[in-house]
Amino acid sequence: MSLKWDDIKKLAEKYDKKNFLGEYLKWGERFQKALETTPSLDISYKTLYVVGMGGSGIVGDILRDYLGMEKDIRVFKYTRLPRYVDDEDLVLAVSFSGNTIETLSSVSDALSKGAEVVGITTGGKLFELGEKKGFKVIRVEKALAPRAALPQLIATALKITLGETALEELMKIAGVLRDEAARYSLDAKDNRAFKLGYYIWGRLPILYADETYSSILHRAKSSLNENAKINAYYQTFPEGYHNEVEAFEEIIDPVTYPILFKDEGDNLEPFIKHLDDLEMDYLIIDLVGDSRIEKILRAILLTDVASIYLAYLRKKDPFEIEVINKLKKMRS
Repeated sequence: MSLKWDDIKKLAEKYDKKNFLGEYLKWGERFQKALETTPSLDISYKTLYVVGMGGSGIVGDILRDYLGMEKDIRVFKYTRLPRYVDDEDLVLAVSFSGNTIETLSSVSDALSKGAEVVGITTGGKLFELGEKKGFKVIRVEKALAPRAALPQLIATALKITLGETALEELMKIAGVLRDEAARYSLDAKDNRAFKLGYYIWGRLPILYADETYSSILHRAKSSLNENAKINAYYQTFPEGYHNEVEAFEEIIDPVTYPILFKDEGDNLEPFIKHLDDLEMDYLIIDLVGDSRIEKILRAILLTDVASIYLAYLRKKDPFEIEVINKLKKMRS
């Protein structure tokens, strides 16, 4: 199918009435603003527990990938916390709406165990609970949807976790994200994010990376699910060498499209060599940046925006999540 850039703009105009793409192009500004407005909290703790679901829960995954080798960080996406949580621990509760049932339940559980709690939200019941119970709640800038609010949520969490020590580095990343987003806009014809969405169009993406970058994979899968309305799957390595690779004994499904997020010194080279031997079509996305957190955030921004362009190509509204809302009502 032959497409001109004006065709993409017309698809955006027709299917993206709320300009959901524009939300993702604000990443740099929102990241910086959150860094500037979040207070530095002098909190000492034994273990950091991050609780949250969906577009809020990914914050914990990113923190774990970034700091998990240096700090004891555990991510829980459930209604309660382990019995060993105590008054030496910090529970970081992330809920964009402030009304996420699972997160509120975890907060109540944390308070009953004597743990220190800090909330990150736009308001809602989490903010009210903080005022009632006396724990700190940081309010962040609103966005059209929780998944579009990742920059302010993660920037706030980073500032709380690291304090002023990493502020200069994080402010530089804000500028990088701002520049990167400009290159992904509808005004940029030579658009890497659009190309990625185009490559995935009509295929079943299977996402791969080193275990230490699992947050990139989980976020990319979720964005492809929610924004582009397609299935996507992922596997980390070296675990994949003990199961996933056997599925590539031969090319049995030409629609399957491996996408590998590659960093120096990771575990992917033998798998890449095998895909070459099969003469299978695949894509490598090099993780670039001066730090691990920069690599993570730049990769997530790329795949997030690619999912929006893929929604346009599939003639879908990237903002609407009809099935999620339907099943949420059935669960309530």
